[in-house]
Amino acid sequence: EGGDVKVPIIFDPADATHIGLIATLEARVTVNFQLSIPATPSVKWSFAGLITGLSHTYKLNGVLMADLDIKVSGKPTLA
Repeated sequence: EGGDVKVPIIFDPADATHIGLIATLEARVTVNFQLSIPATPSVKWSFAGLITGLSHTYKLNGVLMADLDIKVSGKPTLA
């Protein structure tokens, strides 16, 4: 059980991938994610998860921000 992950994103309503996040949230399906952590050497976590929330948070310097909430399904793997 991997728990929950909250990921802040720069949300672009014109980006098809971001619209896909909304569709995935509404469909309530589990999809695969990869979280890259900037470090030396690089660290990447791969996991399946269910998007449980996508909330627009604020506009910063004209950029729309959002929080993506993911319920991790199963054990994450480190790459």
